Amino acid sequence: MSTRGSHPSNIRCRPNVGRLISVILGGKSVVTIRSRETLSPARIISAKVHAVEACWKIVDLAMELSGGTGMFKASELERLFRDARCGRFHPANSILAHEIVGKTALGVGLGEQPRWG
Repeated sequence: MSTRGSHPSNIRCRPNVGRLISVILGGKSVVTIRSRETLSPARIISAKVHAVEACWKIVDLAMELSGGTGMFKASELERLFRDARCGRFHPANSILAHEIVGKTALGVGLGEQPRWG
């Protein structure tokens, strides 16, 4: 087995592949939703935040594993990189997401003002 180059069997790639799998499996357990379960805004928003954070980690590790080829427009990884970044500002962004979760946990109405201190 080779220990040089960018082949997936490369000894230096294995920890990053392990991290990718761990993030993917962890994300699946967070966003599993049962069809009969009543979902609060806090649960929905929390699942979105966790999914976006997992996407960032996965794409960053995949970019690292791919080397420079992931940067080019012809690469599917480049599109995934951009898409993962969009999750951070797509509604609800992390500031609004945390506000919704905090208000829900404290029993404060979502429309109550002021929104930020």
